[in-house]
Amino acid sequence: MSDDLLLQMTEEEGMTSGEQPPQTPQDAVDNLGEIDVEQAANWVGSNCSFFCYSISSPPKSRTIPRNEMEVIASAAHADPDAVQTSLKIFDPKEFPIIKEGAAVQKRFDALISKYAVPKQTLVRGLAAKTAEENGGLKQVVDNERDKGRYMILNENIETFVTQFDVIMSSYMDWGQRLLQRYETIKERDKTRLADFWALIRHKYPSQAYVESKIRVRSPSFEAANHMLSTTHLPYKMREALTEQYKSEAASQVQACCEAMMQALLDAVTLATKQLGRRTRVNPAIEDPDYAHLRDGEVAFFESHEDANEDIPEDFVRVKIQIVKTDENGKRTNKRDQQGNPATEVLLIPEEEFNSRLKPRQTNDEYCRLFDGQIQALIDMGEKLHKFEGLLDAGNSPLKSFSDQVQTILTAHGESSSSITNSLKNSGLRRDTVHGQLSDLKGKLAEQLTIQGKKKKVSRRNLGV
Repeated sequence: MSDDLLLQMTEEEGMTSGEQPPQTPQDAVDNLGEIDVEQAANWVGSNCSFFCYSISSPPKSRTIPRNEMEVIASAAHADPDAVQTSLKIFDPKEFPIIKEGAAVQKRFDALISKYAVPKQTLVRGLAAKTAEENGGLKQVVDNERDKGRYMILNENIETFVTQFDVIMSSYMDWGQRLLQRYETIKERDKTRLADFWALIRHKYPSQAYVESKIRVRSPSFEAANHMLSTTHLPYKMREALTEQYKSEAASQVQACCEAMMQALLDAVTLATKQLGRRTRVNPAIEDPDYAHLRDGEVAFFESHEDANEDIPEDFVRVKIQIVKTDENGKRTNKRDQQGNPATEVLLIPEEEFNSRLKPRQTNDEYCRLFDGQIQALIDMGEKLHKFEGLLDAGNSPLKSFSDQVQTILTAHGESSSSITNSLKNSGLRRDTVHGQLSDLKGKLAEQLTIQGKKKKVSRRNLGV
């Protein structure tokens, strides 16, 4: 008997006796998207709850009344139905206290991001058939975000609520200070709008109205285990709802795995950019359209492949930070009247961008590296650790990718600040981490592609 045949028989005997061969990283990739409905439903029902909450704030604009708009449109020989004008009030750029409120609201968002994931639901709809299917419409089922609802681990609810209440207290304190400034803000808006004030003065929010809009709806929780709320229903209805629940639980797991994968990819992509060197544009001094952008930094670059619905083929969208250069050649970012960085966004053919703006990566200038971005990667690793059971139920290799990110970062420090300082102080270390994360970014993008291709196959596991 050959050694190969003996090895094959040994492997088969081991599998027959109930022993499974160890799963390799490639096995995890091959199984991506293949969800066991029972396992997913049991995990969600045993470990999770759903909740909703809401935050409201004062309005930021008022629309000019229709009768006034008709007069303005008539003077411009325009159709009043084609013209809509809103006047800005309570402008965060104008009033620092409005910015404070926005900053507190961001703390709510950060808390949700740390402890929860969006709740998903299965929806049925119609879509055009392919040409091979002779056109027409067919029924499709897809994941859709259940707007305003989230899933959280039961073990984290108490901590989450405690921190939520602290932020809510800060938001209420801010609201009181805003109301104290109401008359000052109103008078400033009146001055800024000048002759336009007469068009909206009757629509300007009163102090009582502003007070009514400063509201926080505390989280309201319900168990994810649907059986707790269906015991009063007829048996057949409960049976149908059970099947629906299982499919939706598996859909929740699948969608969350995909969303977390995308979130990690986005964070790694941003960190890679910050770790890299700056790219500046170098149009000719005499260029009639782009000379004012000379030496500007490319702050954002997006191609048709990145956002094919918004960007035509062979076009790119770039955001350029405009700079000014003094007589000594020192560059500083140009700023607008509000003190914000002056930028320009171009939707331009890629060939024209390369030939006329002539982008070049610098050899001696790194992008700005922020503690916050490194901390975001660390926080994401902690969140994925909390949801390790969900990733296991979804057969997702995401935890492995996140662990690699943590290994790369913690080789250079124990905290976000120490890691950032270490990388800022060494071009070699910075280039090394940039290369490692760039390689990982490519692998993450590849897994998302694989996951998208397997999504349709996994629908059979969801029973839809």
